[in-house]
Amino acid sequence: MALPLVDNYPTLPEYSMVTVTPPISANQGFAALAPITAAQVQYQPDGTYDGHFVATKNPNARTAIQKMLVTLVRDLNPIIDP
Repeated sequence: MALPLVDNYPTLPEYSMVTVTPPISANQGFAALAPITAAQVQYQPDGTYDGHFVATKNPNARTAIQKMLVTLVRDLNPIIDP
């Protein structure tokens, strides 16, 4: 998908990815459209669940998603700041 990776989290070393430093907002532009917020964050599963569910099982990931949704509703522009 080629989204930049938030750089203050452990990453998978076998992938060379563009990184960005949080907070992230309106960081991607597409043609004549207004910029959008787009990035990805990696979280490590704790071993009690499959990594597929890390966004709903990892407490830090859940908090980051909640913060992003709050800023989306409040500002109409989400901020990624895990």
